[in-house]
Amino acid sequence: MQILPQTEGAFNAPNENGAHQKPAFSCSYACTSVTTSLGLRRHTITTHNRTLYHSFFAQVLNVDDQPDFVAVDGTFSIQFYASDAECDAVIDSALWGRA
Repeated sequence: MQILPQTEGAFNAPNENGAHQKPAFSCSYACTSVTTSLGLRRHTITTHNRTLYHSFFAQVLNVDDQPDFVAVDGTFSIQFYASDAECDAVIDSALWGRA
């Protein structure tokens, strides 16, 4: 496991081949995940960046055809059902601008 210096964050960490690449969006978001009583995984992604929100929403539609979404006072939230791996793929694809 590599320990990154304090000046390097998640968006500045070198990838596997050592090159520094930054995602298409370098703004903050939060993702919370819970297991429902039926055993499904429900994820909620929240951000203040409208462009990032649209990117997340486009990617969420690949795993859940009816996500819930809310936009209130500059805060955008998307709630959807997916496995943890699918949620990670949604976040990765949205941040890196992948279709």
